[in-house]
Amino acid sequence: MLFFAFTLMLVLTATSFANGEVPDQAPPPQNQIIESEMGKGVQMISTQRHIFRSGPDGSQTSVPAPANLGRAPQTSRILVQFNPDSCGANTTPWPEDARESFQFATDIWSTIVKSKVTITVDACWAPLPTGVLGAAGAVSFWRDFPGAPQSSTWYPSAVANALAEADLDVVNGLENRSDIVAIFNSQGVEWYFGTDGKPGSDQFDFSSVILHEISHGMGFAGSMRILNDGRGYWGGNVPDPSLALPFSYDRLTRNGGTFLVSGLPNYSTQLGLALTSENIRFAGPEATTGNSNNNPKLFAPNDWIQGTSYSHLDLEFASTEDALMIGFLSRGTSIHDLGPVSRGLINDIGWAGASPGIPLAELNQDLYLPFVVR
Repeated sequence: MLFFAFTLMLVLTATSFANGEVPDQAPPPQNQIIESEMGKGVQMISTQRHIFRSGPDGSQTSVPAPANLGRAPQTSRILVQFNPDSCGANTTPWPEDARESFQFATDIWSTIVKSKVTITVDACWAPLPTGVLGAAGAVSFWRDFPGAPQSSTWYPSAVANALAEADLDVVNGLENRSDIVAIFNSQGVEWYFGTDGKPGSDQFDFSSVILHEISHGMGFAGSMRILNDGRGYWGGNVPDPSLALPFSYDRLTRNGGTFLVSGLPNYSTQLGLALTSENIRFAGPEATTGNSNNNPKLFAPNDWIQGTSYSHLDLEFASTEDALMIGFLSRGTSIHDLGPVSRGLINDIGWAGASPGIPLAELNQDLYLPFVVR
């Protein structure tokens, strides 16, 4: 049994990708791999980040929350821990209305994914650099666990736990970690904390940001990256590249008719060219069904934008129900649901095979609703 802790941060910034700025493409610090004392797993800590930028204001379609939200069965429990120790010492107290936005977003997510294991989110309210709205990602990944759909493939811990129907940290005698970590900017951002979908023209809708960032923590993210020399790679910046393994997301991406993982060499110029071809598609069956039986296009501009490229839908989805998961958020826009493509993609990376949610015998007033620590 192998355990993979990969702090994959997906950063939402308020600068435009159209300004021509391309983040440093140098490799991130090498990921740290730690053998479990019990010999039942390998832990890998990473500092790699994905950047998510805002675009022209008013360029996205507003999407309401699911019409049946109040009546939909909640098939997972989401525990939000506000400013836990993992956030560090630079946090400030969470505004109450910001917490209410978080509850609204987790209510939606609890009807989308199915799991018998509580999904834990560490939510940090702290100052971030100017223009950065928030950052989030899966804390850890697992491979070759009981119930894994594919061998030699990394699954985010929330997905892996759902598939295994057990908390894999506990099963393997390891430190019990949260599944998702999210940091939101506590200063310099004009937030709208309401949940009615009516932000001002100069405001960023907080619930939309939470929904987007939790999506990355749930698995809407790949590991592909491009180095300064133009070579593309996947699997994380591990000490020995021969030990790199793809994410479940990576296994379903292709360039033309070629799947990136199986058809192109890792750490190759060919892969780098494919990642900047403007022709990367996600070939998962449910995402394809949600896109009128066409493989949905991912954001893959000619100039690689670290963290924005590859792990978001293409800008062509900005005017559709799937506007939440393109690479930016416009001021004055509220997007309170995943569209059919995004829901399909989440299922394709592993959630479709998850357990049927909370057993009816276990339901009570405390467990039925997402449990948010206040």
